Amino acid sequence: MTLTEHAAQRLGIETAQVTEEIVPRDLTVGGRVEEVQTVGGESGMVRVRVPLSVGDMAKIAMGQPARIVAADDDDEDDDDEELEADVLDADDIGDVEEDDDSADAGGTLYYQVNDPNHNLTPGQGVRVKLSVVGSGERRTVVPYSALIYDLNGNTWVYVSPEPLVFIRHPVTVEFVEGNRAVLSDGPPVGTTVAIVGVPELYGADTGIGK
Repeated sequence: MTLTEHAAQRLGIETAQVTEEIVPRDLTVGGRVEEVQTVGGESGMVRVRVPLSVGDMAKIAMGQPARIVAADDDDEDDDDEELEADVLDADDIGDVEEDDDSADAGGTLYYQVNDPNHNLTPGQGVRVKLSVVGSGERRTVVPYSALIYDLNGNTWVYVSPEPLVFIRHPVTVEFVEGNRAVLSDGPPVGTTVAIVGVPELYGADTGIGK
């Protein structure tokens, strides 16, 4: 489909390029602080007990550090202080008592808080941010506004191989993170795609809405 300059201005068409970016992705779950008793009887060290469902266990990147957020359950402020914690091996955990919240869980992980000035207290509930599988890898990304969905649920973008020329191209969206859509299949990095006026392009292309 080729537009005139007047039509492109009237539709407010804007474009951007398909990019390759490192996209961090977290799974946030609940955890509970436990005190750690060392051989010498030293106190003040804590670990966080994190019961996980079978589905969540399959999602997370095993062996990666966690970030502990000591905030109220209803406080979703992104500026909350985060404490880094390393996952503990089975040999480091010792004997633990199972409780009701682990009965239906797929497993329980424990994380040692590294910062000695953590201000956490045993029994305190915390939010735990865990890296999911594939987090931190370079991925193909387009702005979410580039996507258009047809009546059959298929997803498309409009690529622009040259000025004022737009071609509908199928894409497969793996997940959406904020205003970015991460693609598992689509046009190559560096391709120009429409990001504003996409519904109008689709209407002109297919006749839907006329």
